[in-house]
Amino acid sequence: PAGGRKVTLKAIALDRPGPGNVPVIEAEWNMLGDIALPWGPRLDLDGRTRFILDGEGGRISSYDEAWAITPTAALLQLVTPYRAEAASAAAAASTAAKLPEHWPGRTSGAAPPVPKVVLRDAPPFVVLPGFGNAATDYVEPLGQPAEVGFASVLRRRGIEVEVVPIARSDWLKVLRGALDPAFWGGTAQPDGPAFRWYLEAARRTVESAVARRAGPGPQLGRSDPRVLLVGHSAGGWLARALCLDEAWAREHVRGIVTLGAPHAAPPPQVPDQTRGTVAGLNARAPAAYLPPPFFYVTVASGRIRGDADAPRGSAARTAFDSYQMVSGEGAVAGDGIVP
Repeated sequence: PAGGRKVTLKAIALDRPGPGNVPVIEAEWNMLGDIALPWGPRLDLDGRTRFILDGEGGRISSYDEAWAITPTAALLQLVTPYRAEAASAAAAASTAAKLPEHWPGRTSGAAPPVPKVVLRDAPPFVVLPGFGNAATDYVEPLGQPAEVGFASVLRRRGIEVEVVPIARSDWLKVLRGALDPAFWGGTAQPDGPAFRWYLEAARRTVESAVARRAGPGPQLGRSDPRVLLVGHSAGGWLARALCLDEAWAREHVRGIVTLGAPHAAPPPQVPDQTRGTVAGLNARAPAAYLPPPFFYVTVASGRIRGDADAPRGSAARTAFDSYQMVSGEGAVAGDGIVP
């Protein structure tokens, strides 16, 4: 939306600094922009741009730009949902009015419908959040009541659910990969510095869920305490990475279900956002690596087709840009983020 992107010129001046008396135009500005990502982040930052007028006829020969915030602060804005921050009551009411009912009469107070199937002695589910997501996205998505969240939907069907306690700001820890030579060389590994923190959090959550199911108390007497891993988006290949330790995996995990997960590394001509991590995982544990009875289920969507000619900000255009980053092809079908 137009209200979600704006550049404000705060000051502009002509100067002639340094040797040669070369003219320089310096502009100070503020940039505001809502980013087309699922969690709706907003960049709001000040900066300045210096234009060097050293070209033929006084034209711009070069320019440099500086932001008034640190790269870490900018990245924090990028992983923080703007809509979850303080907003006006009117905007909140407007957003609430546009939220789906999920089931008839929910917004008027109707209780969730009784599930047609309620499982008995189902394995505990451990949900692994996708890149940029937080645990709350699977419990109270977009600030909606917990009754509509993924975790609540599963619990109504007789399933114990744990979500790996990832905060959105935790994704800044991916920057630890900068200390890893393999990360810069494009041969990073899933258990390397960039994602080790995630795997450690997931492992603790799994072990806690297994111990709770197997331990004394009201859960005693139930069968197999091992969990089912449910990985969303990047959480899908991270679930596979968690099971690189085969002995640990067989002791704690029954199988893996992935939802919209990019399991394939991008082609060589496409910059790899994981710096080789997915390729390294596929080399070490290709496809359905662990044999039965361990199992793998992959769920993908073809709901949204990417379209480079669609209006910017539309679902089809956002999908095109995202699919291109993931696979090198934008005009394909997918879930809007992953083809």
